[in-house]
Amino acid sequence: MSAKLIGSSAEKTFTQWQGCEHEFLSDLSVSAIEKALVRESLALDLWLLEREVSLVLCARAFQSAVDCAEVEIARSLFTLLDDQGVTGNDDVLSLAALEVADSQFERALTLLYRVQSTSLLKKRLLAEVLLRKQTEDAKYVAVSLLKYSLQRKVYRLEQFLDALQQSDVLKNDSSFLRHLLSVVHDNNLLPLLSHLARDNLLDRVDRSTLDRVPVDVAFWKNRIGKPIDRIADLFEVNDIYFNEGMGGLAFDKSAKGLAGLRSTPALPAPSAGLVTIIICAYDAADTIEFSIRSVAAQNYSNLEIIVVDDCSDEPITVNPNWAAGRPLKVHRNPVNMGPYLSRNAGIERAEGDYIGFHDADDWAHPDKTSHQVKTMMETGAVAHFGGHIRMSPDGVFMPENNGRFIGDGPVTGLFHRSVFEQCGKFTQTRTRGDIEFRRRITRLLGEHAIASNSIPYVLALEWNSNSKKMTNTLAKERAMRGFLSRSEGALAIARFARAPEQMHLVIDSAKGAPFD
Repeated sequence: MSAKLIGSSAEKTFTQWQGCEHEFLSDLSVSAIEKALVRESLALDLWLLEREVSLVLCARAFQSAVDCAEVEIARSLFTLLDDQGVTGNDDVLSLAALEVADSQFERALTLLYRVQSTSLLKKRLLAEVLLRKQTEDAKYVAVSLLKYSLQRKVYRLEQFLDALQQSDVLKNDSSFLRHLLSVVHDNNLLPLLSHLARDNLLDRVDRSTLDRVPVDVAFWKNRIGKPIDRIADLFEVNDIYFNEGMGGLAFDKSAKGLAGLRSTPALPAPSAGLVTIIICAYDAADTIEFSIRSVAAQNYSNLEIIVVDDCSDEPITVNPNWAAGRPLKVHRNPVNMGPYLSRNAGIERAEGDYIGFHDADDWAHPDKTSHQVKTMMETGAVAHFGGHIRMSPDGVFMPENNGRFIGDGPVTGLFHRSVFEQCGKFTQTRTRGDIEFRRRITRLLGEHAIASNSIPYVLALEWNSNSKKMTNTLAKERAMRGFLSRSEGALAIARFARAPEQMHLVIDSAKGAPFD
């Protein structure tokens, strides 16, 4: 398992680890944890445990496995610790939380029933399990949990609310919903409203709740206590665009959702060289047309489009007419590579001075490229990010999981070509690679290299959004931990794990205080 944790250089790394003292490697593991490189620490500890079983190592590795969301490793280490009688309630609850995230509800229940305390974490996990199992006790336990815990900020609230939503408790019991709104902490209100919006339950919420909404009041005032009004929402969005001198939005009644969006560009187009927009697509036959058309409709004149088909089940067919005369290239990956390696494939084929990205199920405002290029020219930034708004397939604006309507938009990124020359391309991950890349730019080029705003340049399909696939599920937690480790690759411990030929330099520089 250690090999999977630190990558393809593992065999060579392990060979060279043989020459290190056990104590040094253990200290190195502690140093890695202190520098948030938990995955590398776990790899070290597992390698050491294969040679000498130690309760100290087991306990540290178990906590690292929990932090990395490596559920199988955590189970094995927990068994070793439990057989020695050294597991406490916190350890049991930590493993139970992983089992819940992995949808192993029977295992989670067995663990939870071992815990004699009445901790809030135990109650939340128990309520989540029962809600997902849809037992008769679910409502009772959930109400009990709400009474004690939702009155303050709660860990993993999103996943618990998702369990509530799946159980239909919110839909079927108005008194339960009123109780929920009366006890929920203000910090938890927006995520709760976001879930209610997805179930079209906001007309059951009292208008006085608006006084407790901390952000995006303009949108929420059109929702709370009454049916959704698309026209009122549209006015709020257009106010943002008009304030920036951009064109307003309208709906074409002959088409649904994003395919029905229309806008006339209003900004003068700057002249700053060729812009390449890369559209990565996978099984996107239903959406690729309006995605390409929205990019082709940009009022920036010097623009090319590259479509990267990520080995869709049925090869994506692109009509050149959709590009409205723009240069259009189509590349098909030989195997499915995920969005970030697909973007890298597009970068390798891009000729632009600026390179941007667009999803195959998104719609871009026609002033997007011009507004971003203009901002970069004025600020001297080499990268620019804006915002996005989610939209349902029926054309209804939807909030993010955190309750905000305008989401932070890594997908809106536009970059000067020099960024990729100086910082490299996207890392090998299938999720959150854009966040890691943004962090890498800041670390290597400085805060001034990035300009950003909250203008919703992009409207994205709500049902296909990463943000709607809970970021605290086991797979997401594992992926997030992975890229956090990779993003700190310049640290010595990461070099030690991935470039073993430099190990002697690492050891020589440590001198009893590794990597200060």
